[in-house]
Amino acid sequence: MTDNTARAADSVGPFVPRALVPVTVGRSTINLYPIIDGNMATHERAHAFHINKTALLSQYINLRVQLDALGHQLNLSAPLSQQLLLVFMHPLRKITHTVRGYMF
Repeated sequence: MTDNTARAADSVGPFVPRALVPVTVGRSTINLYPIIDGNMATHERAHAFHINKTALLSQYINLRVQLDALGHQLNLSAPLSQQLLLVFMHPLRKITHTVRGYMF
């Protein structure tokens, strides 16, 4: 069962996840956890990250678009998502070059 009420960061009691909201990502509409705000407890922010990451990875969407959508839902700045892209792309380049016989 879900609700749309905001909880204080130091609230005591059972955790009730919020309802997912439809978000347009590229040409697709994906149900994601609402945008993170300062009122969310740590466990709710972790839950939001996991739900959004899993939902975005299950779609065939460009990695840059996925990171931008994840950054928006997590209330992060655009430069951070660009830095994450570099972190994720570096191992992929190394694997590609190793398969082709090049090692940089």
